Amino acid sequence: MNEAKHPDPAIGDCRSRPYTTCRAYLIELLADVGPPIQAVPATEDREVATVWYDALRAQGIEGIVAKRGDAGYPAGRRGWMKVRHADTVDALRSATRAAPPVCRRG
Repeated sequence: MNEAKHPDPAIGDCRSRPYTTCRAYLIELLADVGPPIQAVPATEDREVATVWYDALRAQGIEGIVAKRGDAGYPAGRRGWMKVRHADTVDALRSATRAAPPVCRRG
């Protein structure tokens, strides 16, 4: 399934539509689903966002995402900004471990 495509063919691909329109579609689609699947809280009020940013830190929320309500989802880039409690780095960590030596009797 294409995640950006609404199941109603009349609506279709939502990426060029404003965030507020896409969010309304999402909330409508999730109306009968219930937790733990749900839309995240959203506000256009800076003071409310600041309260969330400060209050949710104790619950392990790393920050908030800010985006324009009238912006779509341009291909290949993101039109939003992450506001985090601390400077962080997204990284990939990998490791290998050699197999233990094989003892041969001979």
